[in-house]
Amino acid sequence: MDMTTAWVPPMLAAQRLFEIWLSARNRRRLLARGGVELRPETHRTMVGLHALFLASLTLESHPWSVPLDPLTWGCLAALAAVTFLRYWAIFSLGEFWSTRVIVVPGARVVRSGPYRFLRHPNYMAIVLEFLILPALVRAPATLVLFSAANLAVLRQRIRIEEGALIGCTDYADRFAGSFVLRNPENGYNASGKTGIHYREGSIMVGTPRKSAESEEEYFARLEFERRKRIEEEKQRKMAAQEKQRQRDLHFMHCPKCGMELIEVDYKTLKVDRCSSCDGVWMDAGELEAAVELEKGLLGRIFGL
Repeated sequence: MDMTTAWVPPMLAAQRLFEIWLSARNRRRLLARGGVELRPETHRTMVGLHALFLASLTLESHPWSVPLDPLTWGCLAALAAVTFLRYWAIFSLGEFWSTRVIVVPGARVVRSGPYRFLRHPNYMAIVLEFLILPALVRAPATLVLFSAANLAVLRQRIRIEEGALIGCTDYADRFAGSFVLRNPENGYNASGKTGIHYREGSIMVGTPRKSAESEEEYFARLEFERRKRIEEEKQRKMAAQEKQRQRDLHFMHCPKCGMELIEVDYKTLKVDRCSSCDGVWMDAGELEAAVELEKGLLGRIFGL
């Protein structure tokens, strides 16, 4: 008895289209919260890989029919479990899930759902999908070629992602003891359990290792810091512009009634007098100077 597998490519395409839409929505929300996107080219690489995987799977599995043998049943059961794991991870992350590398500085890393047990359950599910789906539809060439390519892409992606999370969130604390923490600047690593010191987002101390091991983290952190500086400069300019706008709006206007202030002479001083309520206003230091000049009642009031 045979089973059609014609449903596999449309199902996979529908899943990926939904995930692209969800990722785009979450990206807008994260950027609105001050998030910074790192290495956007890695997103194009992943999208291209998955599109080619779908095309290869569709073509190689033609005429889309397989026997209902133990391999097929095993693949169906495994696919159901992996799909559950994938969407459990996606919905556990909520708006923090994205197909892009976006970090919100200071955000608290999610450690619920499958993240209680695994650092990267979503990526594990993807690795298993690239094995299970070709095995289900009997596409051995797709299995070998794209599984290897997928591992290479995910290896780079995880390096970039973890480097950014370590530098900008509480990722190191939340996953302490579950992996090796790297500091790209000094070529050292340390167990997450002991010997961790923080300074400007870096994690230091440990035993020497090859600098190539943290190359992606290093460039990810540099890119993040560059974009962070740009954003901070933008915020400073906006604050300065707002301060100037408020100054232009209120300069030489009475703090009490809002009408225009007129500069008048008081002995050797110049003070501001309201043209409407006759209130008198002084700049910093002028009150003390007036007291020094006043030899009568005003001097006694201030105890001079």
